[in-house]
Formats: sequence, C-alpha cells, structure tokens
Amino acid sequence: YRDGLSNNDALLIYRDLDGAGTITRTTNRTEDEEETDLTRELALSYRKDFPQKDRRFTADVKWMDNDDIELSTLTEVSDPGSTLDQRSSNTENERNILLQWDYVHPFHKDGRFEMGMRSTLRDIENDYLVEQLDPDGDWMPLEGFDEFFTYKEHIHAGYVMAGDKRGRFSYQAGLRAEYTDLATELVESGITNPRSYLDLFPSAHLSHEIDSLSTIQLSYSRRINRPRFRNLLPFFTFSDNRVFFSGNPDLNPEYTHSVELGYMRYFQGGSALTSLYYRHGTGVVERITVVDSTGITRIFPVNLSTRDAV
Repeated sequence: YRDGLSNNDALLIYRDLDGAGTITRTTNRTEDEEETDLTRELALSYRKDFPQKDRRFTADVKWMDNDDIELSTLTEVSDPGSTLDQRSSNTENERNILLQWDYVHPFHKDGRFEMGMRSTLRDIENDYLVEQLDPDGDWMPLEGFDEFFTYKEHIHAGYVMAGDKRGRFSYQAGLRAEYTDLATELVESGITNPRSYLDLFPSAHLSHEIDSLSTIQLSYSRRINRPRFRNLLPFFTFSDNRVFFSGNPDLNPEYTHSVELGYMRYFQGGSALTSLYYRHGTGVVERITVVDSTGITRIFPVNLSTRDAV
C-alpha cells in the first residue's frame, strides 16, 4: 500500500510574430496541477523443493489496484487580447492480476529442463475532461477533449526450455508462446478496437570452451516490445493548447530478431567479452507531426518503420 500527493506548476510563453519578425502578441499560459496517487498491492507465493537437488515448483499470485487523479487549472493571458480560463481532469484506475507457475527439473550432471505458464490481466479506465469558462461564467466541456477510454489486455503465455553440457559444448533452447487478447474503447465516441494474436518466441544459446581461458558463444532470440499504456491514450496533456502530444489506440507491438556472437576471455581476477550482434526490428514506433489548418500541431506515435542495428 502506498499513496502520494504532488503539485506541478508550468509556465509557457508564446510570442507571435508577423512577416517582418515584429512581435504582434505575447501570451502567458500557466498551469497548476495537483496529482494524487493511491496503490494497493497483494502478493502470495508458494514454493516446493523436491529431494532431488535444484528440482522445484513455484507459484505466484499478485494483485494491484491503482487510482491516479490529475486536476489542473490553466490560465492564458494575451497582450493584446483577453484572459482564457480552462481546467482539466484526468482520472485513471488500473487493475492488474498476475498468475504464474514455474517448474525446474535437473537431469544428468549439468542438464536442466524448465516449463511454466503466466497470465497477466490488465484493465484500465481513463476519464479525461477539459472545460473552458464561457462569458456567462459557466464551465463548458471543450469539444474533442471529453472522453472515457477503456483498455483491457489479457496475456496468456507458456514456455519450455532445456539445456545441457556435453564435453566442451553447452546449449540452451526454449520456446515461449503468447496469446494476447486486447480491446480498447472510446466510450463517448463509440469507437472500439478489439484485437487478438498468437506469437511464438524461440531462443537458442550455444557455447564452446576453446580452452580453460576462452569461450565462444552464439545466441538467437525473438522479442516483443508492447506499447506503454500512455502511448495508447488518445489524449495526453493539455498544458500546451498549440502543441498536443497524444497516444494512438491502434498501436501494435514492436518485434525484434536478435543474433549475437561473442568471445569470452578469462584473466586472473576478471574477464573480457567481445561481441558482434545484429538486430532487426519490425513495426517500430515513430512519432509523426501533423499541423492542421488552424496552426495546431499534433504529435502522436504510429508503427511506421523497420530498424536494423549492428
């Protein structure tokens, strides 16, 4: 259990220029934000050790519930011009459940077999509202900034892995399967985006002892990098009403294939590793910038490119 309270202040100064570079208007925009954060957690663990050395079974259950509330008061004063009063609220509730078990079974002298399953259930609700004070003194919702967003992500995974050593050679190979059931919904807009997919993630590691002081290694793996929740939110911040940073509910994960070749040399009191690697990523997330006809800039992420690294 933990809670927190914080305050953040911000000041933005705009200077609008004409074609000759002369300042035609100066605008000061201030923000006073108060954030409260409350988290509750519960964890249960079980472990059984068998008579055989290093043979064991473990199970874990974890539960987490988080409430985060951000309230902001925004004032914009222009010269020449008028005063603009706005306020925003961002209320978020996140619930996480983790269920996991793992089994380790040694064999031979250096052999080892592992298997397990893991389920993560993540449900998030986000209520976002921006209001503006009208000339009659009433707070009115700002069009396009009144939305209730839900995010449900259920991931079920299972894996097997085995490794052994024969003479100067050792190996380890594994396979992880993941099924993802994901759904986002913009309740006020009536836009839903359910998705589900099955992924396989193989991995392999080979090692050869050249002599007692040097080893050569070769490994391969396929990895996944899921977008953070904040990168899925269709609204992000209203601190700057000319440049909006937002997320993208349609983002997909990034995938990476990685191959690495390494040489390990041992010395008295230490070791040195020299390695070469190659990584190929697909669905890489990039941020793009769009300026509309009113001069408003919107910056948001999309799955845009591939990435190669050596």
